Parts: sequence; structure tokens; C-alpha cells
Amino acid sequence: MYDLNFIHKIKRDFFTLLEQGPIIGSIIIFLSFIILNSVLYSFLGLKVMADSPRYLMYAEEMLAKGFYIDPHNIWYVGYVLFIWFFKYLGLSLYYVILFQYIFSLIAVFSIFFSAKIWSGSWAGAWIAAMLYLLFFEISIYNSYILCESLFVSFISISLLIFSIWSLRGVSWLNLTLGIPIVLFTIFIKPTGFSILACLVLSAIMRIFNLSIPNPFKWTGSGVILICLILFLNKSLGSFSFLLEYLRGDLIFGMFLFTDKPFYDLMNVRPPVDVFVPDETLPPLIRLIQFIFFNSVFWVKLFFGKIFYLLFHIRPFWSGWHNVFSLLFLMPVYISFFKGINFFFEVSKKGSLLMISFLCIHILSVGMMIEDWDGRFLMPMLPVVFLISGHFIKEKTITSRP
Repeated sequence: MYDLNFIHKIKRDFFTLLEQGPIIGSIIIFLSFIILNSVLYSFLGLKVMADSPRYLMYAEEMLAKGFYIDPHNIWYVGYVLFIWFFKYLGLSLYYVILFQYIFSLIAVFSIFFSAKIWSGSWAGAWIAAMLYLLFFEISIYNSYILCESLFVSFISISLLIFSIWSLRGVSWLNLTLGIPIVLFTIFIKPTGFSILACLVLSAIMRIFNLSIPNPFKWTGSGVILICLILFLNKSLGSFSFLLEYLRGDLIFGMFLFTDKPFYDLMNVRPPVDVFVPDETLPPLIRLIQFIFFNSVFWVKLFFGKIFYLLFHIRPFWSGWHNVFSLLFLMPVYISFFKGINFFFEVSKKGSLLMISFLCIHILSVGMMIEDWDGRFLMPMLPVVFLISGHFIKEKTITSRP
């Protein structure tokens, strides 16, 4: 029979040890990272995927023609420049994934130090970083020529920058170093729009804190919002969102598997009288019209995509994969919601921006399409783990055998 009091004492002693400083926690995190990623690399090596040519061809053309903006791939230009850099130096794709692994290590420690800044606890910070490693699907992308690895890593690094700005204050030094990193992160992947929208929200919040007449506040905020809306409209023009709506797919590419038994779980059949907006209208107007005139159908699509995004399960995945997703993510989500209040007590504006990032990211996936391999969940998890880690630490320490 287990001595629960002894186990509880070990837990408390271990967390007390972690609270002494960053060294013990950092060593465990580093060794865990090396072991996990060594194993993953031994199985995966270098993976060139179906989406990889999008980046590789763009980088090759940029190498030949010089820098240019491809309208359809503008949201990937950060990752393309990352690949271009190694191609320019004459290095192979193995250097691309090598630095994806390096940035992933930096990302883990960015979450570690971000969590310490917010919670003041090295133990809570250690839990947040370990959650990142334990959900090893994030680290799998380090071997792939896909933008996910770099995007998640730079979101984690941007989260550290944002934590410093929110709780330690801004300075010319951290602004000079931080702004280029955050801007680069925005253009690694289309869902970087969530970061851009948060920056706009932050700018508006700062405008309303200025000691200027209200008409100037409203005018300045309005101009910023209009610019964001125009940019969003321009960006939507490069996505075939109406085609995806009319197919009714909840997961991208499911129209190729209409003969599979899981197809009905992956699709919402459009109504016979579905309204199709005029293609000559601006993309944002078409989107609004489709939602308004097909509201019931669109709501089913939206929440179906969100379901698969957040629960991270698929009927065509193995049972073990789905069970792992649910057993890992559900307690983390519960801890996240229970831990939000603490973060709002630390900084209401900072917490509001983090929650806004998650909400806008979820909204963007629900309005567009969820991917078959669940990769769109990964960019959300650094923020989720940051908030969950502190609550898990508090719950572990205060629990009684």
C-alpha cells in the first residue's frame, strides 16, 4: 500500500527545490528536451511534406529574382525568408531543421521565463515548460519542412517579449529587440493575423489611455481599425474560403474521401438553397453575406471546426492518438480556465491581450478551415500552458493525500 503522505511530502520538497532558482528546473528542461528530440529525430529525420514545395519554390524564386511579395503567400514570407537564408549560404535543408530544433529549445525556455515573470514561481514556470515538452506533437514539427515549428517557437519567444513589456515595462532596448521578432512572427503563417490583431487592440488601448480629447482617441482608433479591415480584406482574396464552405468540409481535403466511413463526421452538407455571394464583391463582403444568408449552416461549420481544433481528435487517427489528446488536453484546459483569474489579477490588460490572441486564433480557424493533422492547435498551446502551469502547481502543493 502506498504511503500517500510520503508521496505528498516528496512533491512538496521537489517544488521547494525548484523554487530555489532557475538552475534545477533549467537542467531538467534541457535534458528532457535533448532526450525527447533525439528520439523524435531518430524516427523522423528530415520530412519534406505535401505543403513543403510552397515554401521551397518561393525561396528558390526569391534566390533567383531577389526579394518579392507573392500575394497568395504573403503570410508565409517569414518562413520563406528563413529557408532562403540557408539556401543563400548554400546549405542543405538539414540546416533548416537543425535551427528549427534550436529555436524550439529557445521556445521552451521562453515559456519557462514568461511563466516566472507572470507567476513569480519557478515551480509553476517549470510545469508550464514541461507541458510544452510532454505534448510532444509540438516537437514533431521540428523535423518537418513546414512553417509550424518556427511559428510556434516564435510565438513562444514573442510571448516572453510581451510578458516583459506588460509586467517589466518597455524600454528602447526591449522595443528595438522585440518589435522585429514580433513582426517576423506575424508573417510566418496566416494565423499570425491573430498577433497583428492583438497589436492593434494594444495600440487602441494605449490611445484611450492618452491624455487627449476623446474625438482624437476615436479618430485614431478608427483609422487603425480601418487599416486592419482593409488589410484583412486584401488577405482574404488569396484564400478559397467560399469553396470550402460550399464543400461543407470541417477538415481540409475531406472532399477527397467521400467514400470513407468517417466522411459524414467530417462534413456538414450544404442546404439545397445555399446562398452564394457574387464573386465580383470584395472578399470580406462575400464572407459577411455568406454568414448572414446561410447563418444556420455556417454556425454548424464554425462549431464543427472548433470542436476538432480544440479536442484535437480525428475519426481517422488511431484510438491511442485520440485518447492521448483527450487525457492530456482536457485537464490542461480545465487548469487554464481555473488559472485565468490569477493572471487577470497580475495584469488585466496583459491577460486580456493573451485571451484575445486565443479567441482571434480560434475565430480565424472556425471561419476558414481546420487542418487534417491538427497543426492549427499548436500555436495556441504556449499561452494555454503558461496559464495552466501556475494553477497545476498551486493545486499540487495545496492538495492533501
